[in-house]
Amino acid sequence: MTDPQSRLAAALTDRYRIERELGQGGMATVYLAHDLRHEREVAIKVLHPDLGAVLGSERFLSEIKTTARLQHPHILPLLDSGAADGLLYYVMPYVRGETLRSCLARDRQLPIEDALRIAREVADALGAAHALGIIHRDIKPENILLQGGHALVADFGIALAVQHAGGARMTQTGLSLGTPQYMSPEQAMGERAVDARSDIYALGAVTYEMLTGDPPFTGTTVQAIIAKALTERPVPPSTVRDTVPPGVEQAVLRALAKLPADRFANAAEFVAALRADAPLTGAMTRSRGGADQSRAFATPRLRAAVAGLVALAAVGGWLLGRSTGHAPATAMSATRFVLDQKPGERTPVIIGKVFTLSPDGSTMVYVATMGGRAQQLYRRRFDELESLAIPGTAGATDPAFSPDGKWLAFFTGARLVKLPLEGGTPIELASVPGATSRGLAWAGNGQIVFATNASTTLFVVSQDGGRVRELFKARGSSGLRWPVALVDPDAVLFSSFSAVGDSVYVFAGSLKDGSAVQVNDEAYHPLGVLDGKLVYVARNGDVMAAPFDARAKVTTGPGLRVASAVQMSIGTGLAIATLSHGGDLLYRDGATASQLLYGDAKGNTRTAVPDTMGFQSPRFSPDGRKVVVSVESSNRRTIWMLDRGSGILSKFAGDEVATTRDRPEWSPDGRRVFYRLQAPSGNSVAVRSVDGGSETTVPTPHTAVNELVMSRDNATVLARVSSGFASSQDLWSWKLPDTVPTRVTDNLEFETGARFSPDGKWVAYSSETSGVREVFVAPFPGPGGRVQVSTGGGGLPIWGRDGKTLYYPQANRMMATTLSFAPDPAVTGRRTLFEGDYALDDALHAPYDVGPDGTFLLVRPVREVRTVVIRGFRAEMQTQLAKQGGR
Repeated sequence: MTDPQSRLAAALTDRYRIERELGQGGMATVYLAHDLRHEREVAIKVLHPDLGAVLGSERFLSEIKTTARLQHPHILPLLDSGAADGLLYYVMPYVRGETLRSCLARDRQLPIEDALRIAREVADALGAAHALGIIHRDIKPENILLQGGHALVADFGIALAVQHAGGARMTQTGLSLGTPQYMSPEQAMGERAVDARSDIYALGAVTYEMLTGDPPFTGTTVQAIIAKALTERPVPPSTVRDTVPPGVEQAVLRALAKLPADRFANAAEFVAALRADAPLTGAMTRSRGGADQSRAFATPRLRAAVAGLVALAAVGGWLLGRSTGHAPATAMSATRFVLDQKPGERTPVIIGKVFTLSPDGSTMVYVATMGGRAQQLYRRRFDELESLAIPGTAGATDPAFSPDGKWLAFFTGARLVKLPLEGGTPIELASVPGATSRGLAWAGNGQIVFATNASTTLFVVSQDGGRVRELFKARGSSGLRWPVALVDPDAVLFSSFSAVGDSVYVFAGSLKDGSAVQVNDEAYHPLGVLDGKLVYVARNGDVMAAPFDARAKVTTGPGLRVASAVQMSIGTGLAIATLSHGGDLLYRDGATASQLLYGDAKGNTRTAVPDTMGFQSPRFSPDGRKVVVSVESSNRRTIWMLDRGSGILSKFAGDEVATTRDRPEWSPDGRRVFYRLQAPSGNSVAVRSVDGGSETTVPTPHTAVNELVMSRDNATVLARVSSGFASSQDLWSWKLPDTVPTRVTDNLEFETGARFSPDGKWVAYSSETSGVREVFVAPFPGPGGRVQVSTGGGGLPIWGRDGKTLYYPQANRMMATTLSFAPDPAVTGRRTLFEGDYALDDALHAPYDVGPDGTFLLVRPVREVRTVVIRGFRAEMQTQLAKQGGR
């Protein structure tokens, strides 16, 4: 057993039972374990093996004893430490809560009283430690745990122990002690003898972020952040949030003073400064319009993501909404909570809506797979702790509630069906054109509006079945998608998606006469109309609300942000969000954080870079010495390059805010990198030399190219393009510099992830039909038919360098298939290599790679998929609009 978890489990088998990995950080991997002696759950942090080797066990364990002296209600205590099979570890209580980082990622800004309470509790903890001569050195939201709404400071003294134990040898590991956004200027400059005022600076930065939503200094690189911290003054918090009390602002800015002598001398002084203004609730009522906004902060929204508390919050919100038998009242304050996935539950790879809310907001229905079984619908009532499978919904996609909330409509293959919410035998309403759905909506007039991948048209059919007829037809190559039913029974919203680029516009249509009007120029995905406001998601994932003229069906003023961080499917016009008629919001958190890992065929992994970023679609260079990878931040993507020899990760392409760059691929000679450019003006493909030079555009046919690879002759292009209408994708090829394409495939299926075999004679790709995706191999350039490689689902294949092995993901498993080609391709073997919580199920482009030596390049999310529910979003929207001067 060579992986750290197995080594640790074997070495500690008489004391701890290792349950599972909880996550990884810059210094350590955290495991959930059961303390056999004391019958309790604990968290074991194991220093990364290369770091442990540099430190040495004796010195590290000697230094870490200092932290065991800390006893304080707001400090997470050290329970145990030791060395096991060469691994250095320390043990802490397992906290069933969330980190402040998770809370900020969800809420962005905290209510002022919550932010001040957390700051005071952390300061109390720091004061106790400072009295013993212990400086934390790494105060940041990730090291502040929230349990029952109160703060616990973790990893106290660990950074100091590492530095003291490692001394000058720490430079060998590349480990940075401290986090740039929260690091005091003196610590950033490398001064070893920092004192308590360095921790006060870090707490000031954390408090600033809790109040404003961002750290005081940000930048695209560590160097840029440190440069700002050393040379610039932070923007006063009241500039961003005018409800911050003047005394609190003064205290935070003093804590952030560049010179230690200008800060508070100790944590108690900082606490006193924060306490002095805490009672000034009148300051919280200041607004541009002079309205009293104290109500907006009356109910604390800071809740740990503990199942019991989540359930309690959900029950409370549900009862408030249901007590009158109607939608939640306007006066109801917002209740926010997170729904965790059940063990073994996964969201399947589909290009469509994965959940919906009942009209009264009390029930969520979503698409999922459980334990590798076929996808189906699950029902989650917010007054219940568990979700339940809905019988009769196998293979379902794009669920939609009936206006009375008693029925569900959904697609299964090429059929549109309905059944009662409790389940039963599906009632077929219509056979639909195309193989995959692109949204449906059940309108209040008894009609069901839907879209598929096989047409540019929105169709409509009666809720009782019957003839399918065209409702709205797009112009040119645009496709119509994602219809949304409104409270007005004769109106719907929908998106128009252009096949040329990422040009998406939202329209409002009439079910009476078939007329449609573009609502504005900014909306990317419609959610609904609430209190006279058009609610939509912008391209960057912000939820916006704009005044809406229901008669003219257009917005009459600018949109203002009322929520943020919604996950987007850029290039499909889809936001992973839904709004109930009663004013409840449900969305998938779009905050991205992941690790880039190297792995072997047994599933053993090690980090490729220490940074945690939004990694996507990594690719080894042909010689295996470099890696290019797309990095997502705020729904925008850039291309980065890793030099494996030096370990340096640097930006390769992408600075413009309006353009996103993703899906990088190497030229076969390793000299150039191709990638997709997405901009509202249109898609294109760019190429850039590894040795420098400017970005140039690759000649392509006059259609949207969504992914592109090259054959070994460095001239033949194989690409996925839109074929005649926006929702169908085929494979085409052409020779550069010509742009006359030849169809490799031509059908109504959705084909993705095409890859040339090493000898260029075969093409492997995945194809989606009837909601199921499988892997196929076909001769290139033909003639000959295709051969199915996978069974039970699979997609996005990668060839092994031997040309006889084909890898592909199947749910959370990595599969390997061996092939023979004598003379036609045939499967000779199929096996599972490994499985884990890796990002293997990207719907459109391979999210992993295999190097020349068989090394896997994997992406592991460090943040679980989170579904956020805001019951009573109407109240939160009103509060956000009032704060920005809207009504």
